[in-house]
This record gives sequence, structure tokens and C-alpha cells, in this order.
Amino acid sequence: MLLLDEMELTKEKLKGTPRPKTYHAKKKGEIKQAVVKHLSNLNKQNIDFAMFYIAKHSENFIVKDENGNEVRTQDVLKNWKKNMSDSLKSNEAMHLAFSIDEIKTTNNLEALENSVRDVLKHNFYENKFVYTIHKHQGKPHVHAIINKRSKLTNRKIHFKNKGDVKKFYKNLREEFAENLNHYNDSFNYRTEYVVERDLKYKLLKKTIDDLKKKMNLNSNIIEKAQNTIKNLNEELKNINNRIILNSNENITNIDENNHKKNLKKVKIILNRNKELTRIKKDIEKNIYKQQELIKNTEFIIKEAATKDFVDVEHTLKFFQSKMNKRNMTLSQYFGIEKMSDDFKEMKYFYNIKVNENIKNEKDEIQLLSMTTNAFKINKLYKQTIAREFENKNILHDKYAAEQIKENKEFLINVFKEREHEVELMIRKTTNIIERSDDEKLISKKENELSFLNKELKFINNIKDINKDLYRNEIDLEKTFDKFKDKIKSINKKTSIFQLEKIFIEKDYLKENIKDKEKLEFIEKVNNKLIDLIDTRALQNYKLREFKKDKLKSSETIKDKTKVLNSLEFLKKENETIKKFYDKYITNIDRKVFISKLETKIDNIKKEDSIYKIIDLNKELKFRTKMQDNNEELKYLEQIKSKLKELVDKRAFRNYKSQSSLKEKYKEETIIEEKEKYNNHLAFSKQESSAIKRIYKDLFTTKDKKELIKDLEDRSKYLNDTKSIYTINNHYKESEFRKEFNATDNEDKLTIKSIKDDIKLISLLREDKVKRTITYYVDKLNTNITDKEILKTKKSLDYMKQENKDIKKIKQDRNKIKEKDIEIQI
Repeated sequence: MLLLDEMELTKEKLKGTPRPKTYHAKKKGEIKQAVVKHLSNLNKQNIDFAMFYIAKHSENFIVKDENGNEVRTQDVLKNWKKNMSDSLKSNEAMHLAFSIDEIKTTNNLEALENSVRDVLKHNFYENKFVYTIHKHQGKPHVHAIINKRSKLTNRKIHFKNKGDVKKFYKNLREEFAENLNHYNDSFNYRTEYVVERDLKYKLLKKTIDDLKKKMNLNSNIIEKAQNTIKNLNEELKNINNRIILNSNENITNIDENNHKKNLKKVKIILNRNKELTRIKKDIEKNIYKQQELIKNTEFIIKEAATKDFVDVEHTLKFFQSKMNKRNMTLSQYFGIEKMSDDFKEMKYFYNIKVNENIKNEKDEIQLLSMTTNAFKINKLYKQTIAREFENKNILHDKYAAEQIKENKEFLINVFKEREHEVELMIRKTTNIIERSDDEKLISKKENELSFLNKELKFINNIKDINKDLYRNEIDLEKTFDKFKDKIKSINKKTSIFQLEKIFIEKDYLKENIKDKEKLEFIEKVNNKLIDLIDTRALQNYKLREFKKDKLKSSETIKDKTKVLNSLEFLKKENETIKKFYDKYITNIDRKVFISKLETKIDNIKKEDSIYKIIDLNKELKFRTKMQDNNEELKYLEQIKSKLKELVDKRAFRNYKSQSSLKEKYKEETIIEEKEKYNNHLAFSKQESSAIKRIYKDLFTTKDKKELIKDLEDRSKYLNDTKSIYTINNHYKESEFRKEFNATDNEDKLTIKSIKDDIKLISLLREDKVKRTITYYVDKLNTNITDKEILKTKKSLDYMKQENKDIKKIKQDRNKIKEKDIEIQI
């Protein structure tokens, strides 16, 4: 037997996997939903973790394979991974969960396991899989991990589009529900949601059935499409024959002596074939369209046949879409339009009936204020919700919507008051029973008390089911405790959308709580939340600025797309932040934030990183952007001036540091020390790059000119009484200003003039130092006291050191050529 034949035979055997007969849930009582969840797709690496998790909570750390055998996860993984891709992007397995809402009895657990086993065998007959039942949580459920690669072809499970995915999981759920009902007669599982489907369409069932009999639309669509495909196939056959004839003519009728004639002939044939190929593609496209129409129509027929109702409105919308209109013939199109008109007419008459029912319901609801209980209120509330859903999705009647809204609000208000009334009535009835001696009266009141207790219990149960309806009746103590836990968990990374929910809850508690301590806590929390909103807004601003810079530097389209997507998200988040900022951040809060910023700038130390200053500059920009008060804007300008001064000082310090490190690096001879200076120099250069960026951002041309003018004014006060260190510092600053502040030739000439003046003052200072040294030497040779000798020697040592430094500075500048005059003492 050939390998392919053997594979086909195996495939057919696998298809024959036993499956329970279809069982439709028609039992009375509560209908439950069969739940199938797709938990995750797994790559080769993640399969280990998922397998470990499902085995961890199973019995004896064992799972079952596709044959029902108990196996160890290590053996399964070793077997599976042989044919798997090592790429992290390749999804090699899927993780599913099947759960039921039942008590953990032996019968229920067996029914669950058998149902899941059959679903997996039927739908994944080509694949390897493992599954195990979990009982450690509230509801029993089964975890299944399916190897996507086929046992026969090694190809992976693949869905063409979202529609196929939806259909696949819908079938899984339906089959799971049928199996559950098959294996346990007490189960009543379905996949349709009662409110969303039965309520919406069961009311229209009779009229829809009449429409179905009146117009056999689906069959007509399929018949027309099949005829069209038949005609198109005949045309396609003729086109193919013509292309073959042309090709044969090109091969047989070639004149070997006349190449020009042959070339011309070939070109004509090629052009003819090109046109025929184009026509062929159009025909094939039309055939595909008609096939898709048949496929979609058959899907609709199948859906209609397997349910108790027909989704006419959705069917009409489906066939009236632009895509399907293009695929229809004229008769098909008119058939759809006729059905649509009939459906609208039916809806009109049904609408009149519904409006009458709503009016009757309103009269019934109005009586509730006199004679009522929580059971009646809840029943009428459900009925009103049903009307609301029906009107919203089918009827779309504005008058009915207003009437329903009014009824709903009235019911909410009645229920809010009912709990308080029931509690009062329980107290009153209890007092009567305790005081009375009449047995008949006591018996009567005990029955009343029993009913009231049932009603109160019912109200408390309803609170957990529908908090939206009874939100004002939530236990404030529990809510407050939960609120406190949420506050503990929030931090700078908490999203603005989570903060929004917390703010809503905080406002609700503030309105309803009367305890002073709790109100004080809420007030403190309010301040914390305001700080968090501001922090989140600042983070968003910084991130957007960073992404904008990154977008400029991105080279590939992939990188640019990634950055643009991030920017789009940040922009949406910023819109929400801005609303919150305007709503909750007052002018006083904004002043406080500005004051804190000023304090941060004042507290900057020499050892602080330049990146901290850059961060403060971003915050300054953000504060300016969020401020619209002129006085505060002026104040921010003053803070900006402080920041400029800080940045300028840091830039000058870095400039001097680099110069000093370069000198030490050249002078050093020890390799280890040289390497040390080299590392310091690399760091200094990196810092210099960051300084230049912020310098360019902060300082305008006007600012730079003012700094040069300030240096010029300060240099005028230099004379030979100033130490060489002060003079040299001004000289270095002039070089720094030339690099950082000179914007035109005028600035350069000004700085050159300042440098010349400083050089002259340096020479004068040098001369004065030498004369001072001579003076101190002579003084020591005279008769002076011991105290004066000590003082003179100290001054002389200082002047000698300065003289040495002058020489060194001169050598570094390499400006003075004459020899230094040495003074001998």
C-alpha cells in the first residue's frame, strides 16, 4: 500500500469517531449556557508552562491524550516538540477551557469529561491533544491543549478569516451543549442567550414563517447563481480553447527566412492572448462571486433550519450589503427588496401592538406605590428591560423609548424605597408579636414576618445580580473597604482609565457617607488622586515628546509605523487626561505644582545629573502648556530664568572639566591612570552632548547675546589686584562663550576683544606677583618680629605658588615666547 493511500485510509478511520446523537434542549426550567473559552495560542516555549499548569491541578499530575490514555506531560512534550518550529512567533498549540455551572458530583463530572472528550475527538481527529478536569475552583471545568500540527500532513490548523473562526467556535459550543444534555438527562444547556435571541425574535415568529412561505427567497438565489456559474463556465471553456489555438499558431506557422515578419506575428498573438487572459480572469472572478453567494445563502438556510426562529432582519441586512448586492442578479435584488418591504409592514403593525402593551404596563406600574412587594417590582423591571431591548434592536420607536425609560426610572425609585420599608415593617411586626397575647393575631403576624424576611433576602440577592439598578443600596461599609484596597494598589503606572473609575466611586462615597473620619480619608485620597492625575499627564507629555523625536530618527517603515501607533494611543489617552485635568485640577492645585517645580530647581546640587535638569525642563514646558493664567505664566518665566542660569553654570563647569581632563590625560604616563582619565573624559563628552541639546532648547539668540554682554561688563572690573585664578576663569569663560553663545561675527569680535583685555590683565598680574615676591624676600631680610616672619612666609609661599601657576597657564596657552625670569631667594 502506498503511503498516500495509507494516510487517506487513516484519515477516513479518524473521521468515523463516535459522537452522541444531536440532542436539543427542550426541557422546562433554567436554561444554562455551555461555555467554551479560547484561553491562548502557544508557541514552542509557552507550551511547557501551560502543560505544567493543567497538570498541576489534576489528579496525580496526570493528563489524558487523544486515545484516552493517562500520560505524563514530559512524555507528551518530548513527542510533540519534534515537529514544532523554534520561532517564538509561530503558534504551535491552542489552549481551550470547557466549563459548566453545576455542583461537583460524580455524575456531573463524568458527563463533563465525556462531553469534552467527544467534542475534541470529533473536531480535532487529525491532531494530537491532551485534556484534564479541574475541580479546585468554584465551577468544574476541563482544560485542553491541542497540537495545531496534523498527525497526517504536519500542516497547522488555519482559519482564512474571522468569520471562519467565529463559525468554528460556535459549532464547538453547540456540540458541547448537545453532548452535555446527552450524557446527563438533568442538564439543560444551550448556546443561545434567551434575552438576546428568543425575546428579540420569538415574538415575530408567526409573521416570519408566513414570509418564508410567501417567498422562497434563498432557494431562488441559489438556483439563479448556479445557472450563472454554468453559463460562465461555458464562456471560460471557449476562452481557454482560443488561447490554446493562438499558442499553437505561434509554434507551427514560423517563417525561418523572415525574422521581422515572425516577430510581428508573435507580438500580435501575445497581445491577443493577453486580452483573452484578462477576460478569463474576469470570468473566474464572477464565478467566485456567485460561489460565495451560494455558500453564504446555504449558511443562512442551515442557520434557519437549526433554530426555533429565523433572524429575518439580520438576513436582510446581510443581503442588502454592498458586497452581496454586487454578486446578485436583478431578479435576486428585486426579491430581497420585496421581502424588505413586507418585513417593514409587519413591523409597523407589531409596533402599534407593542405601544398599547407599554401603556398598559405603565398603568400597572403606577399602582405599585400603593400595593407592592419586591417580587412584583423585579418582575415588572425585567419586563421593562425586555421591552427596552426589543425596541432598541428591532422597532426603533422614539415614543416607545421615552415611555420605557420613564417606566424604568419609576421602578428604580420604587425599589430604592422598598428595602427601607421592609426593614421598618419587620421591626414593627416583631414588636406586635412580642407585645400581643392574641394567638390568631400572632399567627397572622408570624406569616407576615416570614414573607417580609423572604422579601428582604430576595432584595439582598438582587443587589449582587444587578448593581446598576440598585447602586444606591450597596453596602457602604463593604464598598468603602474595597475602595481603600484600591487606593493602596494605585501608583504612577495606574492608567488614566482606572483612575477615572476610582474618581467616580470616590464621588459616590462622598455623597452617601456621613462619618467624619471616612470623609477625612476621602479628602486625603482626593489629594493623592489629583497628584496621580498630574503625574500621569506629565508622563504622557514626556512620552509623546520622546516618541516624536524617535519618529524623526526612525529609518525603516516598520519602526515608523510602530512609533505612529504608540503616538496614536498616547494622543487618545491625552484627550481623556485633558478632560480630567480641566475637571479636577483647580487653579490652586496648579499653583502648588508650579511651586513644587521651583523647589526642585532650587534644590539641584552640583553632583546631580544633567538628565535630572533636562527632566525639569520638560516639566516646565508641560506646566506652561497647561496654564492659561497670565500671572502664573509670568511666574513660570521667572522659573525658566533660574533654570537657564542653572544650565549655563552646568555647561561651563562641564567645559572646564573636559579641558582639565584632556590635560591630565596627556600628562599621565601610568596606563591604569590614563585609562581612568579616558573613562572620565568619555562620560564628560556624553554629558556635554546632553547639555548642548538642552542649551539649544532653552536659550534664544537674545539670551546668548545678553550672556556675552554680561561677561564683557564683568571683565571691565578685572585688574592686577585679582588673583590669576579669577582672571584665568574669565579667560576660560570667554572661550566657552565663543563655542556656546557666539551667533554672528559681531559676537566673535566682542569675545576676541574680551580675551585680549584679559591677557593684558594677566601680564599685569604676573608683574605684580613678581614684585610682591621680591618685596616679601626683602622684608624677611629686615629686623621683624617672629609673628611677622610667619605671616610674611605664608604670604610668600602663596605668591610663589601663584607664580608657578602663571607659568603653567602661559605654557598651556603657548602665547608668551620670552623666557620666564626666575627669582632667587
